[in-house]
Amino acid sequence: MPDFGPRWRNPKRLQPGGQAQTFLVEDAESPESRLCVAKILNNPREDRKSRFLREVEVTASFDHPNVVRSLGSGLTAKSKFPYFVMPYYKRGTLEANYTQLGSSLNRIRLFRAICEGVFYAHSKLLIHRDLKPANIFMDEQGLPVVGDFGLCYRRDEDPEERDTQPSEVVGARKYVPREWREGKVENPEPTGDIYSLGKILYWMFTGRAFDGHEDDHLIDHPIVPASTVLHNRSEAPPGWTVAHSLAHELVSQTVRRSSTDRLKSVAELIDKVGTVIDRVESGGRVLDFNLPKRCLFCATGVYELPKNMPFYSREERRNARPKPAIDNWAFSGLQQFVRREMGVGLESPGLIPIYLVCDVCGNIQHFRFDLTSDKSGQRWNP
Repeated sequence: MPDFGPRWRNPKRLQPGGQAQTFLVEDAESPESRLCVAKILNNPREDRKSRFLREVEVTASFDHPNVVRSLGSGLTAKSKFPYFVMPYYKRGTLEANYTQLGSSLNRIRLFRAICEGVFYAHSKLLIHRDLKPANIFMDEQGLPVVGDFGLCYRRDEDPEERDTQPSEVVGARKYVPREWREGKVENPEPTGDIYSLGKILYWMFTGRAFDGHEDDHLIDHPIVPASTVLHNRSEAPPGWTVAHSLAHELVSQTVRRSSTDRLKSVAELIDKVGTVIDRVESGGRVLDFNLPKRCLFCATGVYELPKNMPFYSREERRNARPKPAIDNWAFSGLQQFVRREMGVGLESPGLIPIYLVCDVCGNIQHFRFDLTSDKSGQRWNP
């Protein structure tokens, strides 16, 4: 067993890693000999040693509840291998706690905390480059802590002193963007971590990694299949459809093939996640999966389910100043048509087909759930 000095006593080997080993140790300077984890370099190769020392340095500077921090560092007594000590998270990783993440709303809150940890790292000019559920820990309060900065990129680092070359592939293939998988990026940008965050959110809601061509296939891999929403809506808990659909929107804005198509900063992502949380908490509803949210006519308004509204003639609408709000548009004829043809009212959830109205221009669209395509490609068509 390695000798970590008088403070870190009774080391017990934990699961070995690829480039480092971890040991459970007791902190002799704490009142109750709290348990910690000592991480020691597995291979003394110079490039790995340099990278490990960089991780020691950056974690020592951290002070944020959602980012792992260093409790101490040094060299082992005999082999003189570098090590550092971090808190022990007995609940394990986010990956190991999938079944304990709670409700859909709680998962979105946890995701925001993860984003806040990544934003803190970005504020220190660090790009993580290896974000995945296995590199996020869960503390005693059930809050996520971003860890394992062994592959992080320092944006203020001298190019000649880099430990990772631009041609080197980094990170878990299923969670890092294509440009990192191919090793073609000389200066990694925050958008790469944003991509990985979107993949983590998808995993948090489905339990599986989303691996594939992002832009083309995302609509075929919704957070929850549309058919599940349509047929099991009555069994879903309050906010279930809302949370899953809004999470799907967040994934679609982050998991993009081109870095220029993604959200530009984690701060922007945190704002959007906060809006999602507010919408779910306030009981807001959304349309079903894969339905266009933005109006196809004015490209400004958002489609909503129509409500019972008074009839206004075309002349009355034309002469109105200012233009009447959506509540003043005529829907009597539309309601009568739907009741006659479908035998149901517009207020019925999960209606196939479904009629939606833009809240700005009043454009009415009839959407049909396309059941003729292959099962993996079910979607709504106007």
